[in-house]
Amino acid sequence: MDQNTGPRRAELIGDTLRRFVRRGARANLSKLLGKTRPEDVALQFRRLTPAEQITVFQILVTDYPEGSGAVLTELEPPQQQALLEELSPQQIATVLDSMSVDDAVSLVESLPPELHDKVLEVVDLKDLAEVQTHLTYGDDTAGRLMVPEYVALSEDKTVGDAIAFIQQSTELDNIFYL
Repeated sequence: MDQNTGPRRAELIGDTLRRFVRRGARANLSKLLGKTRPEDVALQFRRLTPAEQITVFQILVTDYPEGSGAVLTELEPPQQQALLEELSPQQIATVLDSMSVDDAVSLVESLPPELHDKVLEVVDLKDLAEVQTHLTYGDDTAGRLMVPEYVALSEDKTVGDAIAFIQQSTELDNIFYL
């Protein structure tokens, strides 16, 4: 395999994103975003102007809410803040709903106080309870850092069963076993 395939592909994605934004080709942009991994989209944000970033992110929120949360977690806090300031509280809630609780907590903490309160008003009550519970723990404590999702298997399962189950499960950030 050619060593430059990865960099060339990334450059092609970035150039195509910019071209679609400049042409106002929303449908094409949406299709490209749907076919591109969130990590790759986030990587290309460096090549976009702030206005282009906002356009791309708003399409992500509308068309691929689950991808918007994944893209946002890959960005630096100042970039996250700039994008979130362009969204309505309801749109931010949509993004939060697609994120793991620990990522959502970090994001909510970074919001300015007035936006923080508005967002918490429109977040799904179940998710709000989880986020607010996490917010009660002190910074850098186990409670603040923990991820409440887990996989539990009965003792009669084999290692093969466990591996197969984990592979079929949704995306897992970290896997620890006892």
